[in-house]
Amino acid sequence: MENKNIKLSILSDTHILARDLMADNKEFNMAIKYDRKFLVEGEGLLRSALKLASENESKYIIIPGDLTKDGEKKSHLEVSKILKEWTYEDKSRKIFLIPGNHDINNKSAFDYKNLKNTQYIKPKEFFEIYDFLYKDSVLEYYKDSQIYKTYLGEINKKYEREFENSYYAQGYGSYLARINPNLDEKNSLTLIFIDTSIYSCDYEQNHKDGKNNVVGACDKNILKWAIEKIDQAKKRADMVFVISHHAFIPNFRDQRLVLGPFIIKNWNEKFKDKDPRINNKLPIEVLADCGVKFLFTGHLHENGTAKYKSILENEIFNIQTGSTVTYPLPIRHINIYDDLKDFSGFSIDMKTQLIKKFEYENLNGENIKIDNSIAYALKNQLSLKDVLFNYVHSMAKNPIISQMDIKKFLIERLNTNLNLDLSNKGYVKEILKEFSFKFPIYIEKFGNVNLIDADGEIFIKLDSYKSHALIKAGNLEACIEILIRQFEDKIMTTDNMIYYYDKLVKKALSMPISTDKHNLYDFSNYIYQYKALDEKTTPSYVVEFFSKIKQSRLLNN
Repeated sequence: MENKNIKLSILSDTHILARDLMADNKEFNMAIKYDRKFLVEGEGLLRSALKLASENESKYIIIPGDLTKDGEKKSHLEVSKILKEWTYEDKSRKIFLIPGNHDINNKSAFDYKNLKNTQYIKPKEFFEIYDFLYKDSVLEYYKDSQIYKTYLGEINKKYEREFENSYYAQGYGSYLARINPNLDEKNSLTLIFIDTSIYSCDYEQNHKDGKNNVVGACDKNILKWAIEKIDQAKKRADMVFVISHHAFIPNFRDQRLVLGPFIIKNWNEKFKDKDPRINNKLPIEVLADCGVKFLFTGHLHENGTAKYKSILENEIFNIQTGSTVTYPLPIRHINIYDDLKDFSGFSIDMKTQLIKKFEYENLNGENIKIDNSIAYALKNQLSLKDVLFNYVHSMAKNPIISQMDIKKFLIERLNTNLNLDLSNKGYVKEILKEFSFKFPIYIEKFGNVNLIDADGEIFIKLDSYKSHALIKAGNLEACIEILIRQFEDKIMTTDNMIYYYDKLVKKALSMPISTDKHNLYDFSNYIYQYKALDEKTTPSYVVEFFSKIKQSRLLNN
């Protein structure tokens, strides 16, 4: 490895909104209130993050997506200008980046000054705007590979697409880079960027082009291409980093249930393919078994590390980096050393640094200096209660929930869990036939329950001491569908969902966790604020609850 070590920094989710799109009005102030981001301060925070990278003597910076608030073209141009300034200070500097879910085909792009939608960018424009970063750093684009071209052809045949959208599909922005672009020299760092953001019809939730989704995805064709690049890197004795916007595995237990959109949606789906390196493996498993040790991601706005071990005992770490516009304002520094005699590997030093001070221009045009970013963030950014409130509202308004087809959902679950193949109509009859061997049965409140097959019609016969009844399967199905419609129309309204979500969250967080009457919210808020966990400063109720958690794990094990 050249110079025996590489210094690089990772900063993520900068979410810049161009100054020209801001205004001190009700609409923008509401946007700030309900968004867990420092939008006005964003440019100043980005410049401070770049300064910290310089002080670390980092020659290389990785940004795993979400450069802009909502993909505004003006915001992308602003980010491009700031990054260009940093690279021009030292010609040996390089920045590697990839789009996030906010950056492309985002119709939420808004001009708060003129209160109207503003221009957003298409996939091709992303590479045009950041061309000064890509042109000297990229060794190969996934979109130029035969694997991608074959896949794109299949997608264009499968879906009716406008010609203007026919050049891109899932993974369009993926590429290969290397710290030392001279492939004849060994022992460098290979970077494989996997574009997990969804903005094309093949993975978009309604199979529409020109739209973006919060959740990400990793198509198997990208991994086929990536495997080739990993194999080539191994032959060069390179270390390999894989970078994507979305995480490949949950960062904590049951994340998929509460923060599912912050990981790739196919994270737990095994691929089917002729290639044994991919077949019957999870996306993260493919990388692990190829020898990749580190996957760097963003998106969640939280620093975190999750470890995965494959069936073949290969380990990989999914390392998430928090946002420069969200408390506690972290960036990461990584030093990679090739200091082992007769090269046999690399040693890595990784640390997190918080942005401790910055300057920004407020909405009145005044220059503001912040000397204690942590205190400023705790005072001015959303509290945990605000975050939970916003989460509850976003969940209730999520089309996946608010527009859920309950009948379809139930049939899918029954088919999956009971290994059935139920029809959309006549499913009650099909279920009763499938489980007819379990009848007759006795139910205390109904007496003897049996099935009768009369000329193809299925009836449920109830015989008790006081009453007798015959229920036609078709009538029972009609009754079920009336109840489902009433549930969808009267229960699953946005207002009701917010009410019940809020009630449930409040009840859960009010649960006492310690002898001194602290509750789960107190504990969660303490952890949310990233305060140090050491014996001298950690409150007794936090220590006590951690002890209970550990005891619970021991009992479960």
